[in-house]
Amino acid sequence: MSNQKYTTEFKKQVVEFYLDHHTVKETLQEFHIHESTLFAWKHQYQTRMFEKPHRTKSDSIKHMQRKLDRMKAVLEAQSILKCSPNASNAEKVKAVNSLKDRYSVRILCDAVNLPTGSYYHCKRREAYRTLYERNDELIKPLIKEIFENSEYRLGKRPIKRILEERGYRVAEERIARLMKEMSLTVQAPMALSHHKKPISRPYYQNRLHNEYDQIAPNAVWVSDITYVRSGQENKFVCVIIDLFSRMVLSYAVSDRIDTMLTIETFSKAFRWRGEPKSLMFHSDQGVQYTCHAFREFLKECSVTQSFATPGTPTENAVCEAFFSRLKYEALYRQTYSSVEEIDEEVSKYIDYYNNRRPHRRLNFKSPADVEAAYYANLKA
Repeated sequence: MSNQKYTTEFKKQVVEFYLDHHTVKETLQEFHIHESTLFAWKHQYQTRMFEKPHRTKSDSIKHMQRKLDRMKAVLEAQSILKCSPNASNAEKVKAVNSLKDRYSVRILCDAVNLPTGSYYHCKRREAYRTLYERNDELIKPLIKEIFENSEYRLGKRPIKRILEERGYRVAEERIARLMKEMSLTVQAPMALSHHKKPISRPYYQNRLHNEYDQIAPNAVWVSDITYVRSGQENKFVCVIIDLFSRMVLSYAVSDRIDTMLTIETFSKAFRWRGEPKSLMFHSDQGVQYTCHAFREFLKECSVTQSFATPGTPTENAVCEAFFSRLKYEALYRQTYSSVEEIDEEVSKYIDYYNNRRPHRRLNFKSPADVEAAYYANLKA
């Protein structure tokens, strides 16, 4: 039973049984646990470690802000490092070392997707490299030079031949391993395609299954991003909508379509709604939603993520319909020269949409009316 997980209630029951004038032997026989486990639980019980500290709303906001600040630092480090996720550990360690003066090792390791334990292990091993590893470092520049001079065409076999001509005997398997460590991949010709087909990605599951009618707020939120022309450039609008009432919970306007756009939009909605539990977040499979940083952020917030299938916009129809109304009823009535002008117009329209615009799907009530009626029924 050494790998079994015990609940806090069970641990309290064991300790209270022991403290109620029972011997250690009787307690161990009654609950089938080890002696060391009993005394560890007794210490936790007496030091009140079983009791979770009460987190105030202010603490929750500070906790969320710390997570946001950390995420911003990770994304900023990623943009500076430009280290491929498929890079070797040695290259990742080198990238981390290059910015150690500006960021913590933990943030840099997150940025290059390298466990901190692996980083310190590589650092310890640097002083004890074998002759084979030192030879790898001598061969790598030669392989890279041959590969780049071929304009990314040559694989392990022709590279082996060229190395032999230069006096180096290197096995094909070793060349393949070193190429993989340096992320050197032979470029394949582009396939001719006349139309796009939905791409099956089983690891990005659609957990919503077109169930757009929810029975309570904060069960499912949906999100999407659209663009608006500003002069000769595109500006981007991200929104989050509650499926229960079709209320727009938050929005953000930016001149960049990046991960921070989705993170900031979600954070505003999450704080405003009081960090709801058992929440599902549904979106398309844009890189702003599928990237590691955003998925980890939602995981830290205990939010289940759901994705629409590529090529099927109907699976995110609520957001598509909102953007259609936003553009037709507001944005396309004038031109814009800045993010601020677009932000002002979107803000005005969302206020009208949430509080005054009748919705056919809601029996011609506004989202605010629907939510007010729901909470009034709960109090009744």
